[in-house]
Amino acid sequence: MNVTTFLIAWILSVITMTLFSALIARITGKKMVEPVLISELIHRFYYRSGGTRRSLYIGWAIHFLVGIFFLLLYELLWLLTGFERVLLWGFVFGAIMGILGILGWIGIFIIHPRPPKLHFTLYYLQLFFAHIVFSITSLIIYHIFL
Repeated sequence: MNVTTFLIAWILSVITMTLFSALIARITGKKMVEPVLISELIHRFYYRSGGTRRSLYIGWAIHFLVGIFFLLLYELLWLLTGFERVLLWGFVFGAIMGILGILGWIGIFIIHPRPPKLHFTLYYLQLFFAHIVFSITSLIIYHIFL
């Protein structure tokens, strides 16, 4: 694994995924942007609603940290399976990561004392596809740089 390529793939994949979520949020008018939701969860843990600039920064940091974890899982899947880095497996791995992401968010919403009001079905659906966007973006970066 080339560290520079990994870092570029990580940053661009998280950004692309977040832009996808922002696009869906804009189209639907619903809360969908992960770092903003993380920020809201942090703030609502201590207060009733809203968010602050500080919690937004923390939300973005957590989002990027989770992104690096997912890219490491992605690398592990490539290593363990020995599959070529092709579009089909990018979709499959993205779907796997999407399911893991949904399970993670379900867990967070269950244990949080005051989760935000969301259209959960729509949120989980877009989250599934956002992880495929993440996966395909990282695959493209790897093809460009390796």
